[in-house]
Amino acid sequence: MLVNRDELVSDRPDKAKHTRHIMTDIRATVNMRDDVAGIADKRDASESHRRESSDLYSTPPPSQTPVVQVENVSFAYEDGLPVLQNLSLQVHHGEFMALVGPNGAGKSTLLKIMLGLLRPQEGRVLLFGQDIRRFKDWWRIGYVPQKPENYNPQFPATVEEIVMLGRVARLGRLRWPGRRDREEVTRALQLVGMEHLRHKLIWQLSGGQQQRVTIARALAARPDLLVLDEPTAGVDAESQARFYSLLNELNERLGVALVFVSHDIGPLRGMLDTVACINRTLCYYGPPEGFSHAAQHYEVVASHV
Repeated sequence: MLVNRDELVSDRPDKAKHTRHIMTDIRATVNMRDDVAGIADKRDASESHRRESSDLYSTPPPSQTPVVQVENVSFAYEDGLPVLQNLSLQVHHGEFMALVGPNGAGKSTLLKIMLGLLRPQEGRVLLFGQDIRRFKDWWRIGYVPQKPENYNPQFPATVEEIVMLGRVARLGRLRWPGRRDREEVTRALQLVGMEHLRHKLIWQLSGGQQQRVTIARALAARPDLLVLDEPTAGVDAESQARFYSLLNELNERLGVALVFVSHDIGPLRGMLDTVACINRTLCYYGPPEGFSHAAQHYEVVASHV
């Protein structure tokens, strides 16, 4: 079945709807007194809550099951032209992978397939060993878009409240944030160096600061995988350097697997484990040291090397 590009959405509709409904509740509960929060925290905790640690840095035990398995995936839009052909790759726990390729190579399409927003015509995707069609634990995957949202000055949300939205998937429906959730928000803000701005309105921050808040929102759920779609586009050089340092820290100290879509992997070379270069098919898949030679052979644009 072919897919109409105009019908795509940037995020899961049910999650967006749920997010709008609980924003008022989040604002009301972020500053609740500790005794009220303690009562709320007596609710039956899910398995995902029980496995969380209060430590700022806690690396999960390694797993032999890949975080992502893309197996023989092919995809075409409604015009019938193939975007991806027989593509296979894996992302392992704690792996830092760069996904590169020329414009129109299918990078964004592959991300949408990995995030369950598109279904391939052929092949399959497994997330944490489970078929993506049955996968439910979406809190295990954090997504950082190409650029921060264009926040409206009339939208009076603080940094803290934006990051609290990252807890929605772990809270489930009809549950208010409690003390544990506020602790995780604080932890995420500390990780990205934004705790001192937690009460600032989000639209008052610079582009680089907003991008860090976006990272914190993704980290608030303690994901096992972060997918980043050219997150430094439009960010100044100084903010980019801090951003790359943050990613390296998250990868090395927390063991978070990273898939980073980029047009320039130069600043990431010392951090990467794997480079996957696609141009409809998989052109190169291996360590970054071997990519420079392969890039010349596969006619990859010069900015990738």
